[in-house]
Amino acid sequence: MTLFASLPGSEYLYYEETNIARAVFLNYNTSEDFRRNTEFLVKSIEERHLSKLIIDTESLKIIGKEDQTWTSTEMVPRMLAGGVRLIAIVNSLYYFTRLGAASISETFDKERTGIEYFNNRDDAITW
Repeated sequence: MTLFASLPGSEYLYYEETNIARAVFLNYNTSEDFRRNTEFLVKSIEERHLSKLIIDTESLKIIGKEDQTWTSTEMVPRMLAGGVRLIAIVNSLYYFTRLGAASISETFDKERTGIEYFNNRDDAITW
Protein backbone atom coordinates (compact mmCIF):
# COMPACT_ATOMS: atom_id res chain seq x y z
CA MET A 1 0.00 0.00 0.00
CA THR A 2 1.28 3.45 -0.90
CA LEU A 3 -0.02 6.90 -0.20
CA PHE A 4 -0.25 8.46 -3.64
CA ALA A 5 -1.85 11.76 -2.69
CA SER A 6 -2.81 13.86 0.27
CA LEU A 7 -5.13 16.80 -0.27
CA PRO A 8 -6.91 19.03 2.24
CA GLY A 9 -9.66 16.81 3.63
CA SER A 10 -8.58 13.55 2.01
CA GLU A 11 -5.90 10.94 1.45
CA TYR A 12 -5.55 8.43 -1.38
CA LEU A 13 -3.93 5.06 -0.95
CA TYR A 14 -3.14 2.56 -3.66
CA TYR A 15 -2.82 -1.21 -3.23
CA GLU A 16 -0.61 -2.25 -6.13
CA GLU A 17 -1.03 -6.00 -5.70
CA THR A 18 -4.80 -5.78 -6.19
CA ASN A 19 -5.14 -2.52 -8.21
CA ILE A 20 -7.46 -1.02 -5.60
CA ALA A 21 -7.58 2.60 -4.51
CA ARG A 22 -8.84 3.78 -1.15
CA ALA A 23 -10.12 7.31 -0.82
CA VAL A 24 -10.17 8.48 2.79
CA PHE A 25 -12.37 11.53 3.34
CA LEU A 26 -11.33 13.27 6.55
CA ASN A 27 -13.40 15.29 9.02
CA TYR A 28 -15.15 18.30 7.55
CA ASN A 29 -14.74 19.06 3.84
CA THR A 30 -15.97 22.34 2.47
CA SER A 31 -17.96 21.98 -0.73
CA GLU A 32 -14.90 23.14 -2.66
CA ASP A 33 -12.70 20.54 -0.91
CA PHE A 34 -15.23 17.76 -1.38
CA ARG A 35 -15.59 18.46 -5.10
CA ARG A 36 -11.84 18.81 -5.68
CA ASN A 37 -11.23 15.57 -3.78
CA THR A 38 -13.97 13.71 -5.62
CA GLU A 39 -12.67 15.00 -8.97
CA PHE A 40 -9.19 13.78 -8.02
CA LEU A 41 -10.64 10.36 -7.18
CA VAL A 42 -12.43 10.12 -10.53
CA LYS A 43 -9.29 11.13 -12.44
CA SER A 44 -7.38 8.42 -10.56
CA ILE A 45 -10.01 5.85 -11.55
CA GLU A 46 -9.74 6.92 -15.18
CA GLU A 47 -5.93 6.91 -15.22
CA ARG A 48 -5.42 3.65 -13.32
CA HIS A 49 -8.41 1.78 -14.80
CA LEU A 50 -9.59 0.82 -11.33
CA SER A 51 -12.42 -1.68 -11.09
CA LYS A 52 -12.56 -1.83 -7.28
CA LEU A 53 -12.68 1.17 -5.01
CA ILE A 54 -12.83 1.72 -1.27
CA ILE A 55 -14.50 4.95 -0.19
CA ASP A 56 -13.67 5.52 3.45
CA THR A 57 -16.06 8.03 5.00
CA GLU A 58 -15.54 6.93 8.61
CA SER A 59 -14.43 10.36 9.86
CA LEU A 60 -16.25 12.49 7.25
CA LYS A 61 -18.74 14.67 9.10
CA ILE A 62 -21.17 15.68 6.34
CA ILE A 63 -21.84 15.64 2.59
CA GLY A 64 -23.94 18.63 1.59
CA LYS A 65 -27.10 18.02 -0.46
CA GLU A 66 -25.73 20.01 -3.43
CA ASP A 67 -22.53 17.95 -3.32
CA GLN A 68 -24.56 14.73 -3.24
CA THR A 69 -26.45 15.84 -6.35
CA TRP A 70 -23.26 16.95 -8.10
CA THR A 71 -21.54 13.64 -7.30
CA SER A 72 -24.54 11.63 -8.51
CA THR A 73 -24.98 13.51 -11.78
CA GLU A 74 -21.39 14.44 -12.68
CA MET A 75 -19.04 11.96 -11.04
CA VAL A 76 -20.91 8.65 -10.86
CA PRO A 77 -21.24 8.39 -14.68
CA ARG A 78 -17.50 9.03 -15.02
CA MET A 79 -16.70 6.41 -12.37
CA LEU A 80 -18.74 3.84 -14.29
CA ALA A 81 -17.20 4.85 -17.61
CA GLY A 82 -13.77 4.57 -15.97
CA GLY A 83 -14.42 0.92 -15.13
CA VAL A 84 -15.48 0.83 -11.47
CA ARG A 85 -17.48 -2.33 -10.81
CA LEU A 86 -17.09 -2.90 -7.06
CA ILE A 87 -17.30 -0.27 -4.33
CA ALA A 88 -16.70 -0.84 -0.64
CA ILE A 89 -17.96 2.01 1.53
CA VAL A 90 -16.62 2.35 5.05
CA ASN A 91 -19.54 3.80 7.01
CA SER A 92 -19.19 7.18 8.62
CA LEU A 93 -19.48 7.58 12.35
CA TYR A 94 -21.97 10.35 11.56
CA TYR A 95 -25.57 9.49 10.75
CA PHE A 96 -26.22 12.21 8.16
CA THR A 97 -23.02 11.36 6.30
CA ARG A 98 -24.16 7.73 6.09
CA LEU A 99 -27.46 8.95 4.60
CA GLY A 100 -25.61 11.13 2.09
CA ALA A 101 -23.32 8.28 1.02
CA ALA A 102 -26.33 5.97 0.64
CA SER A 103 -28.10 8.60 -1.47
CA ILE A 104 -25.11 8.81 -3.83
CA SER A 105 -24.71 5.03 -4.02
CA GLU A 106 -28.36 4.67 -5.07
CA THR A 107 -27.48 6.38 -8.37
CA PHE A 108 -25.04 3.63 -9.41
CA ASP A 109 -26.31 1.13 -11.95
CA LYS A 110 -26.89 -2.00 -9.84
CA GLU A 111 -26.56 -4.21 -12.93
CA ARG A 112 -22.98 -2.99 -13.45
CA THR A 113 -21.78 -2.16 -9.95
CA GLY A 114 -21.70 -4.03 -6.65
CA ILE A 115 -21.72 -1.88 -3.53
CA GLU A 116 -21.14 -3.11 0.02
CA TYR A 117 -21.10 -1.18 3.30
CA PHE A 118 -18.64 -1.93 6.09
CA ASN A 119 -18.24 -0.74 9.66
CA ASN A 120 -14.45 -1.07 9.59
CA ARG A 121 -11.64 -0.54 7.11
CA ASP A 122 -10.11 -4.01 7.39
CA ASP A 123 -13.28 -5.74 6.24
CA ALA A 124 -13.62 -3.33 3.32
CA ILE A 125 -10.03 -3.91 2.25
CA THR A 126 -10.34 -7.72 2.29
CA TRP A 127 -13.76 -7.83 0.61
